[in-house]
Amino acid sequence: ELLPARVDNPEGFFEDARVVDLDTRLLEQQRILWYQPVDVAEPVRARDEQLNDEARALLIKRLDEHPDWVVKDPRFCLLLPFWLERLAEQPDLAASTDVQFIWVLRHPDDVAASLARRDSFSMEHGRQLWLAYNLAILRHLQGRQVWLVDYDQLLAQPLDSTARLAGGFG
Repeated sequence: ELLPARVDNPEGFFEDARVVDLDTRLLEQQRILWYQPVDVAEPVRARDEQLNDEARALLIKRLDEHPDWVVKDPRFCLLLPFWLERLAEQPDLAASTDVQFIWVLRHPDDVAASLARRDSFSMEHGRQLWLAYNLAILRHLQGRQVWLVDYDQLLAQPLDSTARLAGGFG
């Protein structure tokens, strides 16, 4: 159930369509637009229980189908605490789930150039978004073990990069 490829990203996004939809609706509830730099000092919370229920159900479904489920969605930089809270609300699932964090770091100018091509953003706006998202994920990952991967190296040497990650997870 991945987002389909598009003209501007012909190889695809490799993002779970249901996660992206839920994240988008959660941000919209808070009047947060993904393309506006924002400081999310406090964890984002759903304003109605429906989104919490959907997130819990999705976690249960995905982890039941794929115990080694990997999530890729840039909005997780802003919403990681929301998802970790939903996981913690399922004690059996949380106890059997070894959550690992992989942070794929991309150079801010590359992100800004990509956003400029796709969304006609200025380079400065793209850099501001990069900074806002990276500051948010730094805050949310504080005190946690994180595997850092260079984006360019991952693309250039995907097998070596994933082998190093797999070795680290042990």
